[in-house]
Amino acid sequence: MEKQNAKVHQLDTLRFAGFAYCSCCWLLLSFITACSSSDPVPQVKLGDQTIILELSVTQAEQERGLSGRASLPRNKGLLFVYKTAEIRGIWMPDMNFPIDVLWINNKGVVVHLERNLDPASYPKIFSSPHPSHYILELNAGVAAGVEVGSMVYFDHIPMLSELPDAG
Repeated sequence: MEKQNAKVHQLDTLRFAGFAYCSCCWLLLSFITACSSSDPVPQVKLGDQTIILELSVTQAEQERGLSGRASLPRNKGLLFVYKTAEIRGIWMPDMNFPIDVLWINNKGVVVHLERNLDPASYPKIFSSPHPSHYILELNAGVAAGVEVGSMVYFDHIPMLSELPDAG
């Protein structure tokens, strides 16, 4: 009987040690995850593509756009975010590569698009005939398959109400 009690006690001790070990591992993993996680990355889903976004929110950022850059990684884009829906235009000063441009309303619907805009088109202004809250600039060809009326799905972009009034 004493031998059986010793085995039960030994088994309980092992169970407790296993539980304590698992609990410590879980706490450590939670701590590491919390410490290593950074802010969520803004992105947009276009069909089967996920594009990592750089946000252009301030007037200075929006005036600069992609001007002066040598290139843009294929899986990245620049999203202009506006608090109000208006008819807006873009132009190509100091651009070094062609781009596709999508004008998008606050419901995520593409209301206008221009494909393969050539840097040599400057000073021509390209505009949507429809108001938009967003303008998305991508490498030329990335928007293949996207049409007016297509839905795009944003993730981790600021709420329109959080934007500054100017812009």
